[in-house]
Amino acid sequence: SSTIAGLATSSRPCFACGRGMSAESPSPAAAAAFGSADPRKEQLLVSDGKIRRAQAQVQDAVRIALETEETSGAVLSDLNRQRDVIVRVTDHVGNINNSITGAGQVLHQMRRRSALKKAALWAMVILLVVTIIVVAYFLIFGKKS
Repeated sequence: SSTIAGLATSSRPCFACGRGMSAESPSPAAAAAFGSADPRKEQLLVSDGKIRRAQAQVQDAVRIALETEETSGAVLSDLNRQRDVIVRVTDHVGNINNSITGAGQVLHQMRRRSALKKAALWAMVILLVVTIIVVAYFLIFGKKS
């Protein structure tokens, strides 16, 4: 009973009982009884406080690590979706490039065929004009003889 009274009237904070600092000084009997126990108890209380702070820091670190993992998972998912979009766009660009190349080849063939048809048409026109001239010649000069 005297030890409890001595603790309650101690000038040090009493974290175990939740009373904080007491303005009263301990009785001489309590001071004599707890002379060697007070430093150990104080050391235990200090150690307990350090352990609680360390546990809180560890819990904060775990919380931050989990948040970071969640955020990195979301970023990785976004990057994966963007990679898929880039792959699809690359495929579409390749298809468009092939289509443009094919269209260019078709246009080149069309130009070549058009030039060939124009040349054939001019050859026919020339042949027709020559034929008309020959027929006119024989009609005009062929009756005299």
